[in-house]
Amino acid sequence: MIIFLISATRYTTLGRTKDTHYVATELEEDVAYEFRVRACNAEGDGEPTTINHRHLPEINKVPGKPGTPDVYDWDKDWAELRWAPPVNDGGRPITGFVIEKRKKDGVAKWIKIGETPMNEFRAPDLDEGEEYEFRVRAVNSVGLSEPSEPSKGCVARSRKSKFTIF
Repeated sequence: MIIFLISATRYTTLGRTKDTHYVATELEEDVAYEFRVRACNAEGDGEPTTINHRHLPEINKVPGKPGTPDVYDWDKDWAELRWAPPVNDGGRPITGFVIEKRKKDGVAKWIKIGETPMNEFRAPDLDEGEEYEFRVRAVNSVGLSEPSEPSKGCVARSRKSKFTIF
């Protein structure tokens, strides 16, 4: 099989493969490409087939948003969070997550509180009695996703008292 790439108005031969899989390298980000594939055997070359870019997986994109964090365990100065990874990884493996918090007072800014390779995290350094929201961003080799939806507001309290989630 021969793989061709169109650039401007001409096709360039990228390479040959004996398999149905070929990795095109040295492509520029945010440039639209059209690929043609031609089957070859001892009888000769077949007619080229154009591969429409809509059928190619998205590559070199940041991941989609992770799921909304859920507070599932707590104490007066920390909270355990978990969330669903994004459905779309942007064509690259998810390498981790960035966790942010803010006090739910309407004016507080989001503050990065940590990173983790898993979709669980213990949020440290909470002030007892304060209400917090949490959000998460996914990371791949291309960059950082948009933030998840914020968690429900929760008040940090001792495990002996009720942890309030609004």
